[in-house]
Amino acid sequence: MLVRDSGSSWQLVEQVDHAALAGHLAAVWGAGPFASASPSLIRAAYRHDDGWALWDRHPLLNVDGSPLSFLQVPVPPLLRAYQACADAVADEDPHAGLLVSLHISGLRRGRYGHGPGAGRQALPAVDANEDPRITRFVADEEGRQATLRKILRLPREQEAHEYALLQLFDILSLHLCLSDLDVGQERVFDRVATVAGAADTSLDLIQHGPCRIRVEPWPFGQRPLRLPLRCRQLPCERFTDVEALRAAWARTAPEVVPIELT
Repeated sequence: MLVRDSGSSWQLVEQVDHAALAGHLAAVWGAGPFASASPSLIRAAYRHDDGWALWDRHPLLNVDGSPLSFLQVPVPPLLRAYQACADAVADEDPHAGLLVSLHISGLRRGRYGHGPGAGRQALPAVDANEDPRITRFVADEEGRQATLRKILRLPREQEAHEYALLQLFDILSLHLCLSDLDVGQERVFDRVATVAGAADTSLDLIQHGPCRIRVEPWPFGQRPLRLPLRCRQLPCERFTDVEALRAAWARTAPEVVPIELT
């Protein structure tokens, strides 16, 4: 669950709806120096959080009475959800399954240095104090990746390019779901993949309104790009117990917030 405190309400976005937004971005990606996404990359973007579907139907509570964010989920259910994300896709489309597996293990490894942040970071060393369950999980997923690579035989340049784009679609979708930028504020994504093997570039996002963002240079095949964000708006209160939260969740119908990229 993505949780945003808007001041007057809790905006709750299910992980699968955040992924649907990422999928929309992938499906229309490709203009100017940016190559279009492959069908398997589009599928991976749409479905990279399938494993969270059951978890998000039963929201949980923080000790302070606020809804629990996916960033605060305890390790055992977190890893079960991660694994289910790759399991759900890999049998149907091994290429997409490889990208999703890389995504979920990379979340525990600094996105393998391919996040669209300020420059490429070196591959981080494993923290000696890391929970051993996470270490085993990452090793298992990297074993899955090795098996899928033998089947697919994708050029490593293509794999790295598509993995980097999946990270961009994920982070850009998170930004659209959670951003509290004021009008005129800017966020820059450095090192955005263009074409496999070619130099990266950057994207500037400038907030023009609550749900209106200017993107430069323009990377999409539609202009402007209108995106539907499905969410629930719950009263911004501290819930006394998890049943009170779930009751509020059950009686609140989902709504669609339109986002416009220009």
